[in-house]
Amino acid sequence: MVWGLECSGRIIAVGKYVSQHKPSDRVCAILDGGGYADKVVVPANQVFEVPECISLKEAACFPEAACTIWQAFSKVKIERRKTILVHEACGYYAVFAIQMARLKGIRVFVATENDENSNFYMELGAYKCINWNDDDFLTQVQKLTSDRGGIEIILDSRGDHLPQDLEALCFGGVVVFLDMHGKTLVDVDIQWHNIFDCFHNCLITYELYWLVYAVVDRAQNLDRKVVLGAKLYMQDAINTGLVKLHPGKCFHLSEANLAHRYMESMNIGQKMLSPLASWNPSLVPFVYKGMLAKHVKGKTLLDCQAKGQPDKRRKLE
Repeated sequence: MVWGLECSGRIIAVGKYVSQHKPSDRVCAILDGGGYADKVVVPANQVFEVPECISLKEAACFPEAACTIWQAFSKVKIERRKTILVHEACGYYAVFAIQMARLKGIRVFVATENDENSNFYMELGAYKCINWNDDDFLTQVQKLTSDRGGIEIILDSRGDHLPQDLEALCFGGVVVFLDMHGKTLVDVDIQWHNIFDCFHNCLITYELYWLVYAVVDRAQNLDRKVVLGAKLYMQDAINTGLVKLHPGKCFHLSEANLAHRYMESMNIGQKMLSPLASWNPSLVPFVYKGMLAKHVKGKTLLDCQAKGQPDKRRKLE
């Protein structure tokens, strides 16, 4: 199996019945695997056009996050909401969520784990950044959202914050888990009796966690409506510059071990890979080491042309 859920590049061939794309078009795509290769085959409906104002490096950051956030927003009927709390631990998804929620006219609060990145999130469109470790975190949230009775939507990851999330919700609020990093709710250290005490004040929809996680881990089950929605609403915002992409450092695939060491050592940077390169089986030990994103600004990419030299290894057909 070849890893990789997203890619960008130029089309070299299209199917007989494909009319919306042609060879040489600059595109990116969400995949059901196989992105760690020189060439991929992908259904036409999962392909996004890349305008000239966006580099292919930037475009490689787009498909997965856009589809995930669009699916999440669609499920919670974002157009009916006025407040959202985004956990910094949501990683690169948080970067997209903050900007898209801002465009919808929603007040965006960001729960940070330190104060270092607050300015970055404010520039993205956050209304207020609150340090999760502050003793009065919940008090601050409740005061800032007193007109709504609490937060209406919370985007979280890992599930470690679930009890506090429930306390911060308004009546009818929803918690959306974008990724549990292999955990289930059973693995989360929480006091269930406290959670059930909170149900009189909120509604938590576990179904959303599974639906959204499917975009991240099982792209082959991706609803075509999700991709279409991401194309119609998110791609236009990106093409016009209303939503900014934030790629991180780029490595040649032969330096994948250095890329992983770089990601493990930095305190800011998306700990995910969106490679554009041929695959070398010897690199298996360096791939998917249980990396968790906590303080995120951009994606780290692998690019077969990063050194300015063509890759001479055998290509995967």
